[in-house]
Amino acid sequence: VSNLRKLIDKADTDTRVTIAEYEKRVTNEVNRLKKLLPDPLKAKETPTNLADTQDNRASVSSSPSPQVSSSPSLAPILGATYTAYTDSNDAIEVQWAVVDVNSLVLSNEDDGRINPAYPQELQPRDRTSAGSEAQVADIAKNFNLDRLSASNGVGDGAPIIGPDGIVESGNGRGMGARRAYATGKPSAASYRDALMRRASEFGLNAEQVEAVQNPVLVRIRRTDVNRPAFVLAANVSTIAKPEKMAPATK
Repeated sequence: VSNLRKLIDKADTDTRVTIAEYEKRVTNEVNRLKKLLPDPLKAKETPTNLADTQDNRASVSSSPSPQVSSSPSLAPILGATYTAYTDSNDAIEVQWAVVDVNSLVLSNEDDGRINPAYPQELQPRDRTSAGSEAQVADIAKNFNLDRLSASNGVGDGAPIIGPDGIVESGNGRGMGARRAYATGKPSAASYRDALMRRASEFGLNAEQVEAVQNPVLVRIRRTDVNRPAFVLAANVSTIAKPEKMAPATK
């Protein structure tokens, strides 16, 4: 550029005028194009939309979903709190509670039909399949407090629900519990007796549990989370395979 300027300075007057006019035209054209094209520097500063990238896995704790108040029909009997973990070691505070199984908002009806009241973005599984039906039938037949209670993970043990009663982890388990009570399975009576007998282990009162017609032990999530991301994290270890009731600990 420096050498070019020196040559221009040495040129005769007519040549300098021609060059100056050409430079003016080029500058005007560049400015016109700048108005039409996005500024590459500003574009570089614009945050990338995670949904447009291959790695769009949202953090459980990022962009928390709005916390919804407890459903009036849920009427939970509240117990002790403790911390459970996702497979990626995110800490989730949960509180033991007993509710009537029929007050839970489950993803599917007993015949497998999708529950229109359930937000389907929170159900990564196909609960209308024959495999899901077999799982629900197995849980109903073998409804067992030992396998549906304490767990350090969020993907097994007692179902995890939001404060609004929507099941976030354990729809299959909840559906199995509902069927066990609805069909009068012997396992339902055994589960109910065990829950009353062991209520104090969960910070619960046996007399209050006894007053619930179809009691089921759940964990109410108390940590604010990105709800869809949490549901995916809770299902990550079992979503790829047909599940039977997962043991309390792996």
